[in-house]
Amino acid sequence: MPPNDHVIKWLDNLLKERISPLVNLHFCNSSNSWLITTHQNTNKIAIRLIPSLYQVGYNYNFPCCNLDISSIDSEKSLASTYLPAPGLISPIQILADSTTSYLLINYDVIGCIFWTITRCEEVNVPLIYLDKHGRFPAVSSHAWRNGYLQRPIADEWILILRKLVKHLFPAVSLIQKTFSITPSHDVDSPSAFCFSSPTGFIFQLLYRIIKYNDFRSLYRGPIIRNFSKNNLHVNDPFNTFSTLMDLSEDAHLKSVFYFMGGASDRNFDPGYPIFSPIIINLLKDIDARGHIIGIHPSYLSSLDSDILNKELTLLRNACFHADVKQTVNACRMHFLRFQWPHLISNLSGLNISSDSSLGYADQIGFRAGTSHDYLLFNPLTNQASTIREYPLLVMDTSLFGKKYMNLNIANALHSVNNILNQCRLVSGNFTVLFHNCSFSKKEVFRLYASMIELSKI
Repeated sequence: MPPNDHVIKWLDNLLKERISPLVNLHFCNSSNSWLITTHQNTNKIAIRLIPSLYQVGYNYNFPCCNLDISSIDSEKSLASTYLPAPGLISPIQILADSTTSYLLINYDVIGCIFWTITRCEEVNVPLIYLDKHGRFPAVSSHAWRNGYLQRPIADEWILILRKLVKHLFPAVSLIQKTFSITPSHDVDSPSAFCFSSPTGFIFQLLYRIIKYNDFRSLYRGPIIRNFSKNNLHVNDPFNTFSTLMDLSEDAHLKSVFYFMGGASDRNFDPGYPIFSPIIINLLKDIDARGHIIGIHPSYLSSLDSDILNKELTLLRNACFHADVKQTVNACRMHFLRFQWPHLISNLSGLNISSDSSLGYADQIGFRAGTSHDYLLFNPLTNQASTIREYPLLVMDTSLFGKKYMNLNIANALHSVNNILNQCRLVSGNFTVLFHNCSFSKKEVFRLYASMIELSKI
């Protein structure tokens, strides 16, 4: 069955965003192939269809092989001469046939982009491949099993298409994008001591002594807890907000701070009163300094849109109370917990314009195969969304969590630099998440600061 009109339109818009508004994508039923054309001349790029790349559902044995792209990438624009080709059982001997006015690509590049970005494999995943939180983990993904999770393969194939479009349609001006960094911070716990129960307060004191050898918390903790009335205490170890904003402003960046509007599961949601004077003044300060406030829906909200709506309403009301000028319309799910593609329907109708939940908790890398933002597409209903996704590439807890990558600082820096370099190659956006409460170790702060510093280069 050929791709339907909704798929064709979404892919056409994607190519217009990433290559040029002048390119047109069509599907030719008679040849069962894609056609890329422009009004500049009569030249054509044809791309053979692979039907399996448009099928939804998890397939542990979905094929993949590496294709030698040297014949169509003579400039060696990528770090490797081989590109992963999901859906392909065996390598193609001749990747492209061409004349002066016609080019035939024998691998479905368009299908690869669709399958990867729309997360076809994450639809109706059997429970045995999900983690204990019901999330689709990196280790269950096709990218992990085939060794390309740390490559933005959709961006790389688009980069190849850009080269081919420029070759066949030299009069077409290509869209030029530049490498960028988006720093973001999930505010799970704005304060180490202020909002916990008495038992939680004692636990936090013991935790900091055991984990960080922080005996100063024995006297600082009670002071911070009892004397923080309207603002976070300067010595609160989780009060890193001003420093994070300073770093971003020095690099001419805007940080995104995702606040929780409520708690739905006491085991996984720290919870804090969103109308507390401390939080109200924090929201006011973030807004006044030109940074972005988003919603961080609680643990159970991923399965209950009513909970999500309630929490979003509370946060928006708190922002109104704080005289915040911006509209809260950015989202990232707590624990990166959601069911795909139900995330789209849960956010629809809530005036959410952007999401940044598509990253893995257990590994860093390119979950959607891209570092560029794009309009979400539901592969189950074949409907495009108005919500723009900003894929999450690196998270602090992925790097350092004992149940995840569990890296030391040196190895974390190496891994992060690899993702950064991949982003640079495709002029992508490096979206990074470090929680405000993650900087108890100075080495972690130095690692984060070095990433932000790279945006100046």
